[in-house]
Amino acid sequence: MKVFLSLFTLPVLILGMSTTGFAAIEIDVMVSARSNIGFAGTSQADVLSTLPPTSMPGDPASSTNYYQDAHTAGTWPVFVDITGFGSDISISAVGLWYSNPGALPSGPDGFASVTSTDGIYDNFGISGLTANLNSLIGVFVDDSGPDAMSTPAWLTQGIDDMTMPLLNQAFVIGSLLEHLQVPVGATKLYLGLHENRQWSHNGGSVVATIQANTVPVPSSLVIWGVLSGCAAGFHFRNQRKNKQK
Repeated sequence: MKVFLSLFTLPVLILGMSTTGFAAIEIDVMVSARSNIGFAGTSQADVLSTLPPTSMPGDPASSTNYYQDAHTAGTWPVFVDITGFGSDISISAVGLWYSNPGALPSGPDGFASVTSTDGIYDNFGISGLTANLNSLIGVFVDDSGPDAMSTPAWLTQGIDDMTMPLLNQAFVIGSLLEHLQVPVGATKLYLGLHENRQWSHNGGSVVATIQANTVPVPSSLVIWGVLSGCAAGFHFRNQRKNKQK
């Protein structure tokens, strides 16, 4: 019995120690100030199919600028494919950008003295957000994309926890956000600058560094080794039993 336990347990211990492990991931992403997360999970063709070429008479200025953004190259948000990432990631960022020609630039934390409340994001299913103007923000989406008929609740910087966002729920990153919990089903993380009107005339950029650990997956060679070891253990035990009879 002692021999069987040692032969059976050893492959199991090897399996526990010989997975591919938590491989560290570190990715640098340049985020343009023209990156508008309101377009996250959509294509330009899809958006343009729902918008007129120009705004309608009486539309607010924010809508007018939104139409212009949809027709301007470079306003779609940059994203990172997070398939295989762990559930806990951290993001840091450095750089300077601005949200108006001639305006003072800021870093990824934005201007603490200027709060921007943006409901334009929810035109295509991303939640609105109340946060510092010019702050670096993000949103997680899945492969099905956002649903304009089912938009998550808004988050407010300084009040809500930004480390546990839902799918399609915009959140603040700033210069550092640690232990960000990836929502179940998320496959992409979109990044952009937070403001409330026009992104096509913005300038500058920040570099966001995303750190994560991959989900460990057992090596196929190790699995075969474990199965072979177990089979050998059973065979050896049966031989001993036969000899003892």
